[in-house]
Amino acid sequence: MPGPLTGVRVVEVATWIAVPACGALMADMGASVIKVEPQTGDVWRGTRDVRGAAAGWQGNPAFEPDNRGKRSIAVNLDNPDANAAVRRLVRQADVFITNLVRGRRERYGLSYEALSAEDPRLVYLAFSGYGEEGPERDRLGFDFTAYWSRAGVIESMAEPGMPPPMPRSSQGDHATTPLLLAGVLAALYERDRSGQGQQVSSSLVMSGLWSVTSDLQRTLLTRQAPQRANRDAPPNPLGNRYRAGDGRWLMLVTLAEANWPRLCVALDRRGLEHDPRYATPVDRNRNSRELVAVLDAEFAKKMEEQNKKFFADKPDESTLSPEMKEHYEKFEKMIKEHTDKFNKKMRDHSEHFKQKFAELLEQQKNAQFPTK
Repeated sequence: MPGPLTGVRVVEVATWIAVPACGALMADMGASVIKVEPQTGDVWRGTRDVRGAAAGWQGNPAFEPDNRGKRSIAVNLDNPDANAAVRRLVRQADVFITNLVRGRRERYGLSYEALSAEDPRLVYLAFSGYGEEGPERDRLGFDFTAYWSRAGVIESMAEPGMPPPMPRSSQGDHATTPLLLAGVLAALYERDRSGQGQQVSSSLVMSGLWSVTSDLQRTLLTRQAPQRANRDAPPNPLGNRYRAGDGRWLMLVTLAEANWPRLCVALDRRGLEHDPRYATPVDRNRNSRELVAVLDAEFAKKMEEQNKKFFADKPDESTLSPEMKEHYEKFEKMIKEHTDKFNKKMRDHSEHFKQKFAELLEQQKNAQFPTK
């Protein structure tokens, strides 16, 4: 079955991760994507961490998933002939995606104003570290700096008195990519209706701010900076990390009030739910440290595998009201239906990707689009 973007032509002038990953997702959906790299190659292509260098890796394995399904050319955009060739590709394209900073786009004649003047139907994605306007519009940004640090994401993850944790590579970029894809798809939809292309844009710092929207909104309302969460005394002990007897950690999420008695039954601590120190959410908040100590002791009695099986099993129906039992049965049925649909869709997609990969292997390895 053809992908939803079959027939859509994309030119990507981008390096590193967020925008190339957007191009990869569009290729997954059937788009024809040409990646324009510097003559030295996308810097992410050759980036190796210390472990990879020590192991003798050639290149960067992480480059592959962000650039699958594309064709690629290497050019020097400062060369007038090479630059003109890229401009010709863009005139044949439906979508242009880039993370060149605004100053470099203008220098190469690849700004939205220049390209849309030649093709008003062009959908243009501009991505940067710190946004299209303002004094930092030409400042380079990475997910470690713009997403995690400037937006405050990493600050919210640290324990009181401890340094911020070190993020894993590219997590901020990959969290941003679906936002970029959504913008491009919305612009293509609008173009189908109106015949007019447009520029869509985002930045790493804006994506990071979106990811901590809950903290930002509370700050706006309370005029108080968000507090770091303390595992030993969190606001809600029923949403917390606990260590099993084999040293592994599990995440407890028991947010519905009706689940508090069930948790006590599951832990074989019947009656704990009636303890006045823990009877309500407010009580558990006030006595958070004491309740965490109780739960620490209970979870430590079990191995991690026991805990997974323990909480995956159906609840003790004797603890459920008729209404809760009916609700649970409906929920279980809904989960099964959605799981079956998801599995079928994944099988269909798998067959589609196999077919597309076989077709790509047969295609010529050149960068010329069909005539528009």
